[in-house]
Amino acid sequence: MVASCRALEAAGMGAHQLDCIVFATQTPDYYSPASGCLLAAKFGLVGIPAFEVRSQCTGFLYALAIADHSVRLGAHARVLVIRW
Repeated sequence: MVASCRALEAAGMGAHQLDCIVFATQTPDYYSPASGCLLAAKFGLVGIPAFEVRSQCTGFLYALAIADHSVRLGAHARVLVIRW
C-alpha cells in the first residue's frame, strides 16, 4: 500500500481518481477476495474494477497489457498496476 500511495503522489493524484486497479501477484495473501479488491477497500474505493492477475513471472506484463488496452479502448483513464 505504501508503494501505491507513493506512486499516486508522484503522479499528482489521489486514490479517489482511480478508474481501475490491476494487481499482479504470484503469491496472494488470500485466494478470495482478490488482492486488487482488498487494496481498493483500503483506499476506500467503491464501484471500480479491482482484480488480480496470477500468471507467475509474466503476471506483471499481462497486468500492464490489460491496463494499456483498457486505456486505449477508452474504458478507463487512470489505472493503477501493482506487482507483488
